[in-house]
Amino acid sequence: MNCFIKLLKINSEGKYVKHWLKELAKIPAKKVHQPWQLTLEEQKKYSVIIGADYPHPIVDLEKSVHINEEKYKKALELFSKQ
Repeated sequence: MNCFIKLLKINSEGKYVKHWLKELAKIPAKKVHQPWQLTLEEQKKYSVIIGADYPHPIVDLEKSVHINEEKYKKALELFSKQ
């Protein structure tokens, strides 16, 4: 399961995130789980500059999902040939 989707189901209002990450407290619930997607204008509005007040993502989730899906498909192809 996609960790982001699971997070939205468990903590859709962002209360847990906002409790433990005070720098994200002003961000609306819809955007708090992916603050790196805020525009610069939004970052200024919510007082959280990505790269200064909050780190850039370590992993590109969309890219890593795609890479893992490709590896999984290749492994299935190899396994099905045996």
